Amino acid sequence: MTAVAGMAQKSALPSAIVPDGLGYNIHFTDAKEGELEMLAASGATIVRMDFGWSGTERQKGVYNFSAFERLTDALEKHKIRPLYILDYSNRNYDEGLSPYSPEGRAAFTKWATAAALHFKNRGIIWEMYNEPNIHFWKPEPKPDDYILLALEVGKALREAAPNELYIGPATSEIDFDFLERCFKAGLLEYWDAVSVHPYRQRSPETVISEYAKLRRMIERYAPKGKHIPILSAEWGYSSVWGNYNDDLQGKMLVRQWLVNLACAVPISIWYDWHDDGVDPKEPEHHFGTVNFQYFKDRVPVYDPKPSYIAARTFNETFRGYKYNKNIFVGDNANDLYVFLFENGKDVRLAVWTTKSELQTVTIPCSQGTFKAISYLGDELPDVKTDANGLTVCISDKPVYLIPAAQNSALLKAVNSKPSYPLALKMSIPMIENKDLIIHFDNTGGEVFLGKLQLKDISGIKFRSTKPVRVHLKEGEFESMVRIPLSKTASGDYRFTYSIKQDAGDGFSIKQTQRFYPIDNFSKYDLKTLNENWEVVPDGDMKVSSEQSLSPGNNGALKLTYQFGDGWKFLRLVPKNTTLAKIEDQPQALALRIDADGSGSSIRIRFRHSQGQTFQVDGEKMNIKGMMYFTFDLTGKQSSSWGGPKDGIVHYPIAFDSIIIDGARKACCTSYSIEIFPPMLVFGE
Repeated sequence: MTAVAGMAQKSALPSAIVPDGLGYNIHFTDAKEGELEMLAASGATIVRMDFGWSGTERQKGVYNFSAFERLTDALEKHKIRPLYILDYSNRNYDEGLSPYSPEGRAAFTKWATAAALHFKNRGIIWEMYNEPNIHFWKPEPKPDDYILLALEVGKALREAAPNELYIGPATSEIDFDFLERCFKAGLLEYWDAVSVHPYRQRSPETVISEYAKLRRMIERYAPKGKHIPILSAEWGYSSVWGNYNDDLQGKMLVRQWLVNLACAVPISIWYDWHDDGVDPKEPEHHFGTVNFQYFKDRVPVYDPKPSYIAARTFNETFRGYKYNKNIFVGDNANDLYVFLFENGKDVRLAVWTTKSELQTVTIPCSQGTFKAISYLGDELPDVKTDANGLTVCISDKPVYLIPAAQNSALLKAVNSKPSYPLALKMSIPMIENKDLIIHFDNTGGEVFLGKLQLKDISGIKFRSTKPVRVHLKEGEFESMVRIPLSKTASGDYRFTYSIKQDAGDGFSIKQTQRFYPIDNFSKYDLKTLNENWEVVPDGDMKVSSEQSLSPGNNGALKLTYQFGDGWKFLRLVPKNTTLAKIEDQPQALALRIDADGSGSSIRIRFRHSQGQTFQVDGEKMNIKGMMYFTFDLTGKQSSSWGGPKDGIVHYPIAFDSIIIDGARKACCTSYSIEIFPPMLVFGE
């Protein structure tokens, strides 16, 4: 980015227009012949690369940036923007560890400032370190040392190169504890954006609520009037993770980029550009969009994986377009995505579901014909509207729909308020003593007006049968609805619920399901609790742990625990077959936990009738406060062992345990969580 007429301009982050801000991590300063041509052909406009301290200051105070001069020049020829990471250590300072002394911080700051000045006005984005919350900060993560360094660099860059972009902290995952410590220390005064690496093996759509929490945290600590966006600076899926392959990786890439665009995340860096090896059992070798082997005398110089084709197809299809809104299309709205993109008077749609089963949806629009393209660029049969709108069958593979002529209804939708907020997520109803709790998470802070209706179908009585008003005001990111019960829920009650949005733009929201809790924790005193439930330590038997179980607040169980240093986890287990027995064929198990911020993971286990055990992973407890988990019980998102390994759940199934899997940072500290009754979730 060159200054106009010699006047220095503040560098800007990428726009919201595709493909601006979409790209890859790379691991080279000198590309192989034909490599950048292939990378650029996918539509990438940005790359992220380590700007290593040790390699550019081999002698104290002597800087050699020539390798990055070559890389920057080469990238500019292909209209690709660099995001350079100011990272790691230098053997000349602090014994080669991450900077911790005044001398080490001063040297790092001087080097970082020299780099920013050397490449001034070239549109480079400078990122403060890489994943300092885990092992990349040597010898171990020390948030206070990182913060001192980031503050010193920020102050120096703002004085010496105020028009350069400075971001951070590039955390591994979305580490709320680490991020809040940075914000409290004042780093938002200097950062132009907050970068995170939202890795997960779950679907990309699960990041939406985490972005919401992070955005609210940023707003709480940001200087008044300063807008600080979130960047997805590194995030990918390995082709050889359990239950993953090249095809699934391709779906994850495009869905990740779509979700980031919808969440106003202006940079999406996929990790990474090409595979780093060929070991079929090494996940680190298989994050790339192209295979490892290089073919010098061939075009293309790498064999593309489905993820490369998916990236190229998305960028070609939506080039010049920007995300407008998510259109609500019917029941189970939390699982369906109909993204409307616009470019002046032209519109296009990206549609998919997070469910593995095919879903038929009807999109409200004017009459006409739509061209259909798969996420891999295959031309699909045209789709024509009927009297109800555009009816399509969708899967977890995104499909792009392009109207053959201007569609007046969709153009009207472009200028309307959101018909269904992207991230208005309604939790599975939970029991808290004699109240039914439903939590609403509204990431976009959009207005929502509607009515919640509950219907008893099994004998549990609501104190009132009147609909409950749900009103989320603009800027209100979450809300909780309590519905009083006339008696405490028992293990066999069931009900349905629906929520309907008030009239507006012809759309409404409706959702109906049924549930029942595995147990009623509020009935227990300490004696009866220990007769029915127990906490079993597991993992490395040489690693110590202390744990206790007691009645908690508002009908919850309180689990207090402490782990030694090493691999350790706990299992909350029912002590009788009656509690473990699950009737019918539930789709999911929902869980509400008052979390402890330890970073420990929550998982569940269940067994089927032929002896196979399934384990389903949930999120990490990276925050203190209420967290909601939904675990798939169909076997499609599980690891398993024992019994017939045919990938089929043979009913009936039995509940095995809730797992608290310790994080290393949870070592040697006492924590406590409160667990509310797990709810089994069924279809209508």
